[in-house]
Amino acid sequence: MACFARVAKNATAIELDKNYCEKLRLRSRELEVAGVGTFGIACRSYRNGIPDADVYTWWEQGPFLWNHEVLRHLRRETAQGRIRRSAQAIVVFDTKHRRDMDSWRRLKDGFAWARNISFDERRFCLSRARHKVNCKRAAGTFIAAAIPLGEESKSLSVS
Repeated sequence: MACFARVAKNATAIELDKNYCEKLRLRSRELEVAGVGTFGIACRSYRNGIPDADVYTWWEQGPFLWNHEVLRHLRRETAQGRIRRSAQAIVVFDTKHRRDMDSWRRLKDGFAWARNISFDERRFCLSRARHKVNCKRAAGTFIAAAIPLGEESKSLSVS
C-alpha cells in the first residue's frame, strides 16, 4: 500500500486481520508525516463493502482471499452497478508458488494483458543473513495480469 499511496490519487487498504490493520495505520501515518502520500484503511472483509475504484489488487492468501472468489465478487459488484464498468483487477502471481500458478492457469483466458516481472533481491536478503533469513524466494518472476471487471470472460462467470 505504501507504494500505491505514493502515486495514486486515492488508495484504500481493506484488511480483515486487526493486527495488520494497526500496522497499516502506522505505515499510513509514517507516509503522511514524511509528506509522500497516505492511504485509508477499512478493517473488514472485502465482502462487507468495497469502494468503487479504477483498480483492485491483492495477494491471494487463503483461506479468505482466493483469486477466483474475489474476482467473482468484484464482477457481481460491477454487474450491480456498485463498481464502475471500466474498473480492472490487477492480479499478481508468484511463479514459484504452486497455488498461484494453479490460479493463473484457471484464469489466464480472461486477462486483457499479462506481463512478466523479474526481480532479484538476493543481495539485500543475504545482507540480512545474520538473522537466518531464507533467501530461496528472493529472486524469480511474478506475472502481473489485468482482468476488466465490466466485460464477460469465459474463465470467470458472475454467478
